[in-house]
Amino acid sequence: MTTYQSLTNKIESLRKLMIETARIHGHTSPKTIKISQELDMLLLLIIKEKNSKDI
Repeated sequence: MTTYQSLTNKIESLRKLMIETARIHGHTSPKTIKISQELDMLLLLIIKEKNSKDI
């Protein structure tokens, strides 16, 4: 499995977890925000990974 595939799998997993956490605890709960921040970091990594292959 490539780094790109691994990142996309983790992003999809975190996205589902964030949606479920927001549904249970609310959109502004610390748990939801923490997952959202982790998701943001992974999205930045995947953008960097994709951009580095475009060069």
